[in-house]
Amino acid sequence: MNSFRQMMNVMAPMSDGVELSCDIRMPRTEGPFPVVLERNPYNKAIAVTDPDLQAYLAAGFAHVGQDARGKHESQGEYVPFLQEADDGRDTVDWVADQPWCNGVVVMTGASYTGWTQLAAAKTAPAALRAITPSVMGADPYRDLAYPGGVPLLMMLWWSISNNGRSQREQLGENWGELFATLPLRNLDAAVGCPSPAMQQWLDHPTRDKLWTDASVEPHYEQMQAATLLIGGWYDPFVSGTIRAQAGLAAAGKDARMVIGPWAHDVQCGRILGDLDFGAHSVSDVGRLKREFLIGCANGSAPDGPAVRVFAMGVNEWRDFDHWPPAAATETPLLLGSTRSANSLHGDGTLFPEEANKADGSDVDRYTYNPADPVPAIGGAALVTNEPGPCDQRPAERRDDVLCYTTDVLTEPMEVMGWVALDLHASSSAPDTDFIGRLCDVYPDGRSLVICDGVLRARFREGFDKETMLTPGEPTRLRIDMGSTACVFGKGHRIRLEVTSSCFPRFARNLNTGGVTADEDTPVVAQQTVHHSAQYPSRLLLPVVP
Repeated sequence: MNSFRQMMNVMAPMSDGVELSCDIRMPRTEGPFPVVLERNPYNKAIAVTDPDLQAYLAAGFAHVGQDARGKHESQGEYVPFLQEADDGRDTVDWVADQPWCNGVVVMTGASYTGWTQLAAAKTAPAALRAITPSVMGADPYRDLAYPGGVPLLMMLWWSISNNGRSQREQLGENWGELFATLPLRNLDAAVGCPSPAMQQWLDHPTRDKLWTDASVEPHYEQMQAATLLIGGWYDPFVSGTIRAQAGLAAAGKDARMVIGPWAHDVQCGRILGDLDFGAHSVSDVGRLKREFLIGCANGSAPDGPAVRVFAMGVNEWRDFDHWPPAAATETPLLLGSTRSANSLHGDGTLFPEEANKADGSDVDRYTYNPADPVPAIGGAALVTNEPGPCDQRPAERRDDVLCYTTDVLTEPMEVMGWVALDLHASSSAPDTDFIGRLCDVYPDGRSLVICDGVLRARFREGFDKETMLTPGEPTRLRIDMGSTACVFGKGHRIRLEVTSSCFPRFARNLNTGGVTADEDTPVVAQQTVHHSAQYPSRLLLPVVP
């Protein structure tokens, strides 16, 4: 006999009459109990030997797993990300009203299950006391579908593989070739699995009402649940995780955050990419979540810092009151070159403003050919390539990658916070992409990616409108390169890469200025990066003295 009671496939009615399937487990002791709720599209089934389930039951909690609308044993039609707020609210209210619940509900989970928590919390149901979203952001446009205004191809893959009532595991043997499908709208047809969600996302390339209605960000003031966010420096959604914590904290909410040297799988271990971060980089994330939820459910959240991050380079945990840390100062490094910055064999430099280095050239130029894109290597990736701090030299040997590098550091440089590229650039195309990538260059020559970001030029004035370039005219672009905690060691160098593609992580810009989903003919673009007194370009680093 099990040490707990269970009720399987219990149907919970939503406000529109659709019923969602729940599996319920609770201790054999006398109730009612506080409840930990997990809502996901991947099948609510959970092994009875799962240590998290057993730990919650042992702590006197009931556990409810629910299939998302349109998935597995739940009724309705699945519309990913856009329907979870109302269903989350209705489910929390239903659970709180059951005789086996004491009126206290907390939520947990990672990835999409992190989204279902944030979406439910934005509706502020009275019974929801705490949530622990992992590896997820709060804005579906910027954090998930269109970072920098560019389609994130792994999300299109996700929308295809999750079409239907269950996840489809085997959709193709060579996603590299499938991701090259043009026009982009035909990707699901090339896979042989139609995806209404993919088509809907492609129909909305700007941050319009579809996306703003689903966003959690406008609702921070009304949210009441205490929040513990978990992320990884090499998770594709880490910027959204950090923005969510900052937004909630600014609204006066109890919002905490832990960021480790991890990818989308925060239990991935101590080795990621080309680095071993040490045994102490591995955290028992499940225990952190349980302690937080159990404490909040009992009326007293556990003590702990608002922000705990893993500082790469020195491989140690740091605690802060908020992120970025107050001591971080935006410090510009100017781009320059004597002849050209093309490839790691060029002479591109990064130097402080006060250095007054003689700059032999005012511009660097390269050719961006969408038919021969720069390959994605490491970084904050998922599905499209292996993530992590991987050596960029295979890409840096290409002439369509500009490399700007500092002198050898005589002292360590501590970078903590948001990294950005203030770029003056021009293109022969009416629209194109620019990518900035920050790398730590080791004494042995390895160039390991720290963080990066992309901007589709048509969105330089905001993601809610499209403004084409005037070909050949210098334009100022601010590229968000994400956030990091990294100490660049003595004897290392700091490198900035500037290029226009990272495939198949980001969808290629075909340089036509046409509709992203329907373009099918690549056009070669001539790109120019300016670094003159009139048009200076700067890497902006948050440096802690």
